[in-house]
Amino acid sequence: MGASLFDATLVAGLGARAVLAVTVGTVDVECLLVLPLGMVTLSQAFAAQLDHDDRGEASRYGWYALGIALVFGLAVMLVAPAGRAVIEQLGYDPQTRALLATYVGIRVFGIAPFLAGEGLSAWFAGRGNTAIGMWASLVALLTHVGVSVLLVWGHLGFPALGVAGAAWGHVLGSTAGLVVLLVPFVVRSGLPARVSRREIGDLVRLGVPAGVDQLVEFAGFLLLANVILARFDPLSSTAVMVVLQLDEVFVTPVVGIAVAAGVRAGQLMGGRRHRRVPGLLWRALRWALAWQALVAFVFLVAAGPLVGAFGGTDRAQLVAVGVPLLMASVAWRGVDALAVVTAEILKAAGDTKALMAIRVACVLGVLVPAAEVGARLLGGLGVVAGLTLYLSVLSVATWLRMRSGQWRSLTITTLH
Repeated sequence: MGASLFDATLVAGLGARAVLAVTVGTVDVECLLVLPLGMVTLSQAFAAQLDHDDRGEASRYGWYALGIALVFGLAVMLVAPAGRAVIEQLGYDPQTRALLATYVGIRVFGIAPFLAGEGLSAWFAGRGNTAIGMWASLVALLTHVGVSVLLVWGHLGFPALGVAGAAWGHVLGSTAGLVVLLVPFVVRSGLPARVSRREIGDLVRLGVPAGVDQLVEFAGFLLLANVILARFDPLSSTAVMVVLQLDEVFVTPVVGIAVAAGVRAGQLMGGRRHRRVPGLLWRALRWALAWQALVAFVFLVAAGPLVGAFGGTDRAQLVAVGVPLLMASVAWRGVDALAVVTAEILKAAGDTKALMAIRVACVLGVLVPAAEVGARLLGGLGVVAGLTLYLSVLSVATWLRMRSGQWRSLTITTLH
């Protein structure tokens, strides 16, 4: 998340089209990886609820996550050449399409190491070690920043590659982060003594709905970025994508709170202490809402500098268009926190099919039509209004699912 924001600010000096290519390209790549991401990160739930022996059943789910990452990463690289033909059909101008194709074409090489790193980070979190995931993310970010600075602008004798340099920074950063996680995982868990079809089946049974859940949402944002915003002028499209990038970064602490709550919820459920989960949910929500209130204040008082950081020679125009959009996005901060935290606890319980159904209904029934109508009526502000409506409906639906209590009767494995 932070790396993508850094990409956009780093290439700002190359103009609005470069920023647009990086921000839209990020959405495109994330859409490719969200299905397997939902599967590999579910290793957290299994690691939290299953045996306490790091070399026992729980450890194998870390290896399954690595296998899924490798298979999907290779599959994406094989079909990547067809992606350029798809990008050529988008409504952006030729220069933007060329930059976008370059950025996405390189980023796909980093999908396998990214997925593997996320899977192992989730596994370690489930075992109660969240610090190693933090260190891996820090190493990945620092590697990305260093490589990108050298390659985007050609410092220290390196070639100036522009948006391609930022993409290579992502690839090498993800690889460095994976190394930080892979070595201690192998040392701690050892090689798996066997592979269980039942265990893989459990991971797929719960992981596919979790992946589809995220895939559907990203498909909605993919449609927004590549179809709806493609009808705008480059500056207006960039302004909307800047708002989404800032939101993605500033919501990270909420995601962290939600993940921590999910880990603890999984441990409580594994110990048959379900009655303590609602109290955990409320505590996590209080912290998440407090953070979102602070973010809302920052967005209202510092919208100009935040948006302006993405501007180059067209900084003044970007600020004029983007500041009202960023200030309007304050409306969804609270409901977004509610949806993120509640969904993570339901995911820890294995309630992934219900979450998938809720997401599909909200994306198809609210996000897509609301963003389309809003864009036609009010431009960028209409898109922000559509996103606010979508997140509001999603948060209510997720909360009602939690309130129903059906998650209490679920188990994550077919033998429990």
